[in-house]
Amino acid sequence: MSEIKQIVTDLREANIRLVLKGENIEIKAPKSALTPEIIGRIKANKEGLINYLKASEENDEKAFSAIPKIAVSNQYKLSSAQHRIWVLSQFEEGNLSFNIPRVLSFEEGNNEDLLIQAIAKTVERHDILRTLFFQDEEGEVWQRILAPEKFDLQIEFKDFSVEENSQDLVDNYVKADNQLAFDLEKGPLFRGVLFKIGEGKFTFYFNTHHIICDGWSMDILMRDVFVFYQALVSQKEAELPSLPIQYVDYAHWQLGQFKEAKENPSKNYWLNRFSGDLPVLDLVNTTNRPLVRTFNGETLETFLSKELTRKLNELCTTYN
Repeated sequence: MSEIKQIVTDLREANIRLVLKGENIEIKAPKSALTPEIIGRIKANKEGLINYLKASEENDEKAFSAIPKIAVSNQYKLSSAQHRIWVLSQFEEGNLSFNIPRVLSFEEGNNEDLLIQAIAKTVERHDILRTLFFQDEEGEVWQRILAPEKFDLQIEFKDFSVEENSQDLVDNYVKADNQLAFDLEKGPLFRGVLFKIGEGKFTFYFNTHHIICDGWSMDILMRDVFVFYQALVSQKEAELPSLPIQYVDYAHWQLGQFKEAKENPSKNYWLNRFSGDLPVLDLVNTTNRPLVRTFNGETLETFLSKELTRKLNELCTTYN
């Protein structure tokens, strides 16, 4: 089974999705990603992949069945993660640190109108992209979801295809836009620009606030955009799995879990652990902490061999 999981992981990284159709597998992928080697690998492991997909569907159904949908309301409570991000976002200098920009380049599209429609359908599909946050008179923080028809979808289209420095123009725009903070109360917390940089060549830049999205979610959103676009081009219905719950359902369920008795020992332990006067945290470092707090950081990159990556994936799935 570890070999099958590795195949699924490799396919996901290549933006290739497998859909179970009875006892057969349907492949959803960009043409450039579907190489003869990958097709042969899928065929050679067809039976194992079918069993894996069946097990995944059963596990998903069990997980979602434990999280009921809540009644429609004008406001909903935040999950613990959302509340933490909201508090940190109240510091003016920290709000920008929660911007999550993403740039995707592709050569599959030649219809910018359909691409924008695909983005709009993705925003309509996921309530969290239409969510805003506000604080009431008692100081309680809530989230509310705008209906698709009331949501101001900000997707611009810029044609740089006739410019010699089209890529530089895109890079400069992205750099400037990422320095613009989101307003959690007024929104929207999702914005994007579709750049045309050549004949049939597009770059899609979008930026979201971390309170409604994360790195894993980004991959899902992009998958949905491409599925909707391909469906619009072929004038067919998009084949996407239904969403039994939205994020507000999870947030409500999570808060209920925290209130259950089984969570009290952990909560009481940490309240006791951090009670009284706490010592100043003094970590050994090579530099002094600046007097003025910033959110500056640095990214260090390295490369792992295919074999080491495989072993790490096996280790993670073993303890999953």
